[in-house]
Amino acid sequence: MEMKTKDYSEHDLDHTFDPNDSDDITRWGVLLLKLTQFQPDAESKTNAILAAISKLEQSLVKDPFNPNTVWWLGNAYKERGLMTPDYNVAAIYFDRAIEFYELALMEEPEDQIYLKSLESTAEVKTCLAQHAAGAENSSTSYEEETTKAAE
Repeated sequence: MEMKTKDYSEHDLDHTFDPNDSDDITRWGVLLLKLTQFQPDAESKTNAILAAISKLEQSLVKDPFNPNTVWWLGNAYKERGLMTPDYNVAAIYFDRAIEFYELALMEEPEDQIYLKSLESTAEVKTCLAQHAAGAENSSTSYEEETTKAAE
């Protein structure tokens, strides 16, 4: 079965799940990740992402060199980073996503989807870092101004 950046959908629901097949475990993890968009709140979404990460990691135990599984795991960590309000913590998830995208590219260096995922996640991380630094500077400036005004 061709798994390269496979986008799972409704037709997979008719598939008989084999808990010992890494492709089936990946399919399960991907479907869990896709369900996150329907979660009603941040906590539910975070729990669904964590469940997807767990399934995808389980699949990697059975087939550690499956670039599709590695790529989806990168997607899951990116989503986890996007759900994390503290930039310092989010950066850890983005770094993890970048590591998985790099691993996928090592297995399939010509895959443009893997490359674009890596580039876009690195760009998001950079933008968020700049925003966080700007917020820190604004906060410091505001505190300094408040202190001066009080004197």
